[in-house]
Amino acid sequence: MKILVYIEPHPIRNYHEEFRDVGKMIVQALVRTGRGGRFDFRFFSNNIVADDIVAAIPTASLHVIRPTLEESTVMSEFDRTWNKPAIEEWLRLVRGDGSVSLTYTQMLERIHDEFPFDVIVMWSENGAVRSFGAARNMPVVNLEYGPTRSPLHKTFYMDAKGTNGNASVLNVSDELLASLDPLPPETWIAAQAGQGVDEDQVGLLDAGNTLRSQGADQLVPSAPYVFVPLQLADDLNTLVHSPFASPEEFLRAILPLYTRAGYRVVVKGHPGAAGRPYNLAREAEALLYARSFGENVVVVPRELPFASSINLIVQSSLVATINSSVGFEAILLGKKTALFGAAVYGRSGLLSYDASGDQSALEAWVTFLCGHYCLPLEALTDGDALIEGIFAISAEHHGGGKYDDAFWRDWIERMPQGVQWVTAGDANRPLYAVTEPGTGRTLAGFSGLSESRERAIFRRSGSVHVRATLHGSGIQAFATLQAGKFFGFVDELAEKDESTVIVRGWALESSGKRPPVQVFFCADDRIVSCHRTATERKDVFDHFDGMIAKRVGFTFEVDKKVLRDAGFCSLMLLSSDNSVQEVLLREGAIGSV
Repeated sequence: MKILVYIEPHPIRNYHEEFRDVGKMIVQALVRTGRGGRFDFRFFSNNIVADDIVAAIPTASLHVIRPTLEESTVMSEFDRTWNKPAIEEWLRLVRGDGSVSLTYTQMLERIHDEFPFDVIVMWSENGAVRSFGAARNMPVVNLEYGPTRSPLHKTFYMDAKGTNGNASVLNVSDELLASLDPLPPETWIAAQAGQGVDEDQVGLLDAGNTLRSQGADQLVPSAPYVFVPLQLADDLNTLVHSPFASPEEFLRAILPLYTRAGYRVVVKGHPGAAGRPYNLAREAEALLYARSFGENVVVVPRELPFASSINLIVQSSLVATINSSVGFEAILLGKKTALFGAAVYGRSGLLSYDASGDQSALEAWVTFLCGHYCLPLEALTDGDALIEGIFAISAEHHGGGKYDDAFWRDWIERMPQGVQWVTAGDANRPLYAVTEPGTGRTLAGFSGLSESRERAIFRRSGSVHVRATLHGSGIQAFATLQAGKFFGFVDELAEKDESTVIVRGWALESSGKRPPVQVFFCADDRIVSCHRTATERKDVFDHFDGMIAKRVGFTFEVDKKVLRDAGFCSLMLLSSDNSVQEVLLREGAIGSV
């Protein structure tokens, strides 16, 4: 199986690194679990994210597919003031509409020509990616954080249809849920009962009832109240998965409803709004409307720490939300939640505006979500849940894509990590044996080469083959030789000290202006050293007006004896399309444009 990890390259909120950290998690997990030869993968993003991931995970350099110079230029044109027009453009991409979606679809076509992937893995939502997959009958796996936030246990989920209201998990049958042994929702917090939320180390489960946090007890109305946590105005949860266009519109729908019913309402701003001008302005409009209700609505500071927020949740009669994770956390704390938008935890009929749903059915639903679907984050970072989920979804897609009870029963068997975590079991099942197949594979994507020994090169007409030893087993890899693939410069070839020679330079693809994914220092018929292009070259970056990757430079420090004993030395520059250019080691230009 060939997997493409699509790490959103589109600039969101004037920020190119919105998905950098989650992308790094996914790439690290696949690098770690991919050595058994069950799959091959590449990842794609903008140059800023690609640089950061390759710098943090050296072996990931062989798995990166970068944007061309032309693609980077187009993406830079999408980076504009974060206002309604920019948000609308992003929403068109999320829906798969318009020229912005066509732009990214064309990038996917170019990537597929280079690396014919079978499945796409991405974080959050992107309609262009979904359209590309649908047109080729190709499965797309969406990943997202589960609906709990620190200090509650962090989770993630993966789904074949999308996130939140698009997720296929919302179609699990009542019959399947009824077959589970339900656990009280509080169970999933009781496992963290010893974790404190303030300096007194009050447990999470008890904090809301016993903690008298500074200021929080004075904010709680004496009358029964509904707690309303606001969400960001430019969040997809608001814009795509709800009927509300803004936080103010949400409050206009619910405040009259609850105040007429005799409740006070406690409204809390989103902590992330303060640093985002667009969100801060929209939230200010919502809070201005809330204050028009006088003493019936209390607005509390958005900066309240979790210890205070949990107090407000537990003392409330009800938590009302569009689809915030706070709503799910409230359920785990034993409170009722009224859901007004579409959420991954928002099963129909269980979370109505008055939160009068069937409690036993809710317990079964939460047991399924926490036990088998919203998995502990370490099952991704340290376990094999990600690749198991990708294989399960891919098999179901090509088997008809029903995602019916048969699929979910198999999923429950495959994914026990949530139950294992709550019962103090091993949430991380053993990984597959770390071995490399003896058959040949592409040099691009072969991260094990840098760890191998006795790396011999065999040059044939139009190709180069490498044989090496890894963990006692013989391995092979090949690439296509292509003259003129790269251009660049070897700036320095000089003695560093009496025993070491330093080689320093830079390189870019002639077409697309991407750096090589790897540079090999070769002596005769051996690879002496492997390096990713990891050095920042501001001079080259500025020359191309900032539209290329910053890290296009390479540096080798080689034993002088290697150069003295070799008949000739060379550099092999490897592209993500699995072609290499070999150049003799000397100062001066590398190839030509």
